[in-house]
Amino acid sequence: MVNLNFDDISTIEFQVNVSNKKYILREASGDAACKYRNALLKSTKLSSDGKIQSIDGLADIEPYLVSLCLFEQTDKGEKPVALHTIRSWPNRIQKTLFDEIKRISNLDEA
Repeated sequence: MVNLNFDDISTIEFQVNVSNKKYILREASGDAACKYRNALLKSTKLSSDGKIQSIDGLADIEPYLVSLCLFEQTDKGEKPVALHTIRSWPNRIQKTLFDEIKRISNLDEA
């Protein structure tokens, strides 16, 4: 029998700096992971025989997950970073943050 112990449920997080602004990158919560997976599934249309028929909006999923897990540090506390802000950043930044979230959140879907 395997014993699973989750006494420490503290969230993994990292400091991130973008254009001299400070952010916190957090592992995906259960809610964020569900939203990400739902968006991933909605972008993939399957035919009646189970084969991929089309993929629509798949590229939107990366900045979406980042928006669910990135928070700006302000004088008044934290606030989620808007999706349109993340989409305005260079892809190298989006991709790095997305890959890190997937790694620390164990979201290893292909």
